[in-house]
Amino acid sequence: MGVGNLAAAKYVKESILKEIPSAKVDAMELDLSSFEFVKKFASEFNSSGLPLNILM
Repeated sequence: MGVGNLAAAKYVKESILKEIPSAKVDAMELDLSSFEFVKKFASEFNSSGLPLNILM
């Protein structure tokens, strides 16, 4: 999940895992207020090596 608030993302992640225990959910900070922040997110995501199945 690309999120603006990591604390809120933790709650959402826990809710998803409660419903689907086998889910693999990762959260990364994503600030859409500027293209520079979006590029930073994309760079960090690419460096993580994680697969992208769904971006929320």
